[in-house]
Amino acid sequence: MRTRADRIRAQSGVIGAAAVLAVLGLAVIAMAGYLSLDPISVGKQSYNCGSVLFPDDPRDSVPRFRPMPPAVAGASRVCVDRRDERGRNASILLAAGAGLLVLALATPAIQNELRALHRRRRSHI
Repeated sequence: MRTRADRIRAQSGVIGAAAVLAVLGLAVIAMAGYLSLDPISVGKQSYNCGSVLFPDDPRDSVPRFRPMPPAVAGASRVCVDRRDERGRNASILLAAGAGLLVLALATPAIQNELRALHRRRRSHI
């Protein structure tokens, strides 16, 4: 039969695992936030594209009555592509971090269910 000290030791291991999962989840969510707020610059002249959440368009630097230089038009296309890629990556990281947090919160409940299942099996023997 397991003593109380054994049960406490097992519970502290589960609590420690849940804490590690929670910290990992928060770190991944913070990385997603950094990725979506980090400014993007493109080209040799370093056109400012803004970030995923606060985009800027390099075409705004050219007056409306002048023709669009090819370098600015190309930089605008590259900016859109990079923002889309970063937005996709940030969304994936956000979902992964949320999944880790849910798993961290569910870990003690899963342990309790497994313990109850184990008790039911032992009582049938």
